[in-house]
Amino acid sequence: MIIMKTISKIKISIISIFLALISLFSLGIPSARASAQTVYTFDNVNVLDDLQSAREFNLADYDFDYSGTTKSPAIVNFVEYCYSTEKLNDFALYIYFYNPQGLDISTDSESNSATLAVKYNSKGPIDYEPFNLVYCNKSVKEGYEGLFYKFRIVDHESADRLTIQTRVNPNMRRYDLSALTFGVNGAGAKTLNVGGTFKFSGYASGYGPNGAKESTLKSEGVTELETLSLVVNATNFRTDSSSEGVFYQNELNSVYFSVPEKYFTEYGNLQKVKAEWYEYKTKPMFILNDYDKYSNIAPYLGVNIGKHNDAINNQYMALYGTNKAYAYNCTVFPNNGVEEAEYTILDTLYYAFYNSTGRVGAEELENYIYSYDKSANAGTVNVGGRNISLDLFEDTVDEGRTKGYNCKEFDATEDNFNLLSYDATHSGWERFNDYFFKWGANTDDSYTNISPIDANIDESALNLTAEETSRKLYIDESDVPAFKSYYNAEKAKGNRTVLFRFANTQYYANTLASAWWGNLSKFGTCAQETVFLDFRIIQLTFSRDGVYKVMPVAQDPIDIINDVTPPPFDDPLEQKWYEELGAWLVLILAGVIGVGVLIVVILISGAISKGPKGAKIPLYIILFGAVVLCLALAVPWVIEIITSLGGL
Repeated sequence: MIIMKTISKIKISIISIFLALISLFSLGIPSARASAQTVYTFDNVNVLDDLQSAREFNLADYDFDYSGTTKSPAIVNFVEYCYSTEKLNDFALYIYFYNPQGLDISTDSESNSATLAVKYNSKGPIDYEPFNLVYCNKSVKEGYEGLFYKFRIVDHESADRLTIQTRVNPNMRRYDLSALTFGVNGAGAKTLNVGGTFKFSGYASGYGPNGAKESTLKSEGVTELETLSLVVNATNFRTDSSSEGVFYQNELNSVYFSVPEKYFTEYGNLQKVKAEWYEYKTKPMFILNDYDKYSNIAPYLGVNIGKHNDAINNQYMALYGTNKAYAYNCTVFPNNGVEEAEYTILDTLYYAFYNSTGRVGAEELENYIYSYDKSANAGTVNVGGRNISLDLFEDTVDEGRTKGYNCKEFDATEDNFNLLSYDATHSGWERFNDYFFKWGANTDDSYTNISPIDANIDESALNLTAEETSRKLYIDESDVPAFKSYYNAEKAKGNRTVLFRFANTQYYANTLASAWWGNLSKFGTCAQETVFLDFRIIQLTFSRDGVYKVMPVAQDPIDIINDVTPPPFDDPLEQKWYEELGAWLVLILAGVIGVGVLIVVILISGAISKGPKGAKIPLYIILFGAVVLCLALAVPWVIEIITSLGGL
């Protein structure tokens, strides 16, 4: 089960477009330059002063409408500033935004962006890309505070090594803008469907060929750009095991949405999906099954306790050490063949929850992440208008993935996922050692060649049991009822449901305990997962007979945060009767083998005593060394197995 933090879609219309020529050129000076970045004097011209300098603008036409019944957010101006084929450092694009609902836009949010076309063919745009927005100012006039905002689009090089300025046709500059995204303080992010094509010809004074001083700059108007508005829902699918090793599960992260059937009729199959998101891996999370333990540890969240603090009553370990063991507040380590150096010592714990089942729901985890304020030593990131402490996340994410901002396009036939099980990469002996007496553990659940895009969902899968549907469509079993209902409702509207799978990550869940020398107290679960913040689809690409149609998308970003669950093969709260029986059987078997070894040693010792006198001492030394070596290898291994079964 996941949480999707989303804000309802807002319909946007382009009210008017004009050039703020008076305010722009009355400045009389080009923008200044700095070594680090260009400084634009025009940034400082107040948005309302600038708008009112144009005859086309009438302030009486604009007022607040907090209910959204009569007024919609809109672009009231799109300005091209100082375009030139030679002066590359002065160029800029500005957006003037009408804000009738009084959104409290976060002026420094990483989410603020404008999505523009960056590649064309003879028929029009074939690729879109988000560009950061720099906040310039907002209206401050009494009665109009925050009604208008002014932003500058930050140009950058794209994959073709071109910028917006170097890409456009000098004779007729075309800017295709599909969506605006803003972080809203305390409320997440909104994406607005602005779908417009803006065209300009001529040059501002001093920026034309041969430095012509007369301005010939002209707006050629704006036309509608068809942009598809989507609302997405998220789901996930966890396997029981992973090739990463014991205590890991493959996690396939997905979203689903609906597209009007007419697009498939007109343009063919959905071949590609392009999306962006911020990706982070949580630091270890403790889910404690005892409220007193939680209350004891809670005051020290975000506090560096070093190796140990006597005020914390327990020593915590994520057990078994064969694959990524954590230790917190520990001075004594289990003498089970695992040295202290093989543990990751946590001097600071950032997550702790109380839950008697060892689980944490997605919504609770999402609220915790956004409300955490105990430390920010690694800094913060403003996603969707909300500051998040980076202390909550690891310095890296899963191998082959990218921490922080991601933007990727997926092809339905070229970017398949393979969820490989534990057995796919481990030997039988490794399985025996890692999963000994973990009854019911499924370590052979591989899923291969999973397409990232399923736009032709097999309806027969919806008539199966929830578990069967889950494994057929790779969605969480608890999400199956909602998915079925969504699918049927959208089909009735003439829409087709699409499943888009965009990330295969590793979920880690281990038993949290205090244990040494076979004595085990289970405290709950230690877990880590990947979260995806501000996930947004940018464009869909349809294909028929080798002909592609790219459709830009406007979609409110959502946060994809999954439930925290215990290991699928182990109840972290109680020792099962067969585990205790298994522990005793291991001890008895070890004792029998030990007695047998002792008899063999006695027999060998007797044989040595009857041997040549000069060879007795070296042979006794060899025998003694062999016995010590066997004990050093066997005893810790036996203790580790007994500990893994819950102790005696």
